[in-house]
Amino acid sequence: MKATKISMILLGVVFLMFVIIPNVSAQDFFKGKVSLKGYEIENGGATLLDKVSGAATAYFKIEAGVGQYTVTTCLEDFDNPGQWTSGTPSIISASNIYSGTDVAIWDFASTESGLNFPPDIDTFPMFYVKTKGTLATANFKSFACLLWEIFGVGNLELGSCSITFKYVDRANVPINCFR
Repeated sequence: MKATKISMILLGVVFLMFVIIPNVSAQDFFKGKVSLKGYEIENGGATLLDKVSGAATAYFKIEAGVGQYTVTTCLEDFDNPGQWTSGTPSIISASNIYSGTDVAIWDFASTESGLNFPPDIDTFPMFYVKTKGTLATANFKSFACLLWEIFGVGNLELGSCSITFKYVDRANVPINCFR
């Protein structure tokens, strides 16, 4: 009877080590800067209204999955300082990541959804990523980036963007991000 209990416990430990733990997705957190320049276009697309520009601090959560990464962004609400909101998670397939030795290109411009920021800002960046062996040591810097946003009363903002970010300890991420 003792041998059966010990065998069951060992089987449970082996199951945990080889089946459950490897399927728990790793998460890495990053902090960076997002800036944009572009133009506001009247709803309907007929009239160019004004130039727009801005910059913000952003946080990023990257989760490794099977053959893909899920990237979720988090921005501070411009109207309510201290309120942080996560964007819609964006998925980038391994087929849109081109790797070399300690460098990679992450191509969100070739993905259907791009990289989403709250409240409803879609960007389509291409990142040059410097790594030193792990995602946690990576630095992301966009070398191309397009912006598309529904703004105000349905007007569009179109333009270019710049996004850079580096690894940050989870303890330094605002508590409202990534709930």
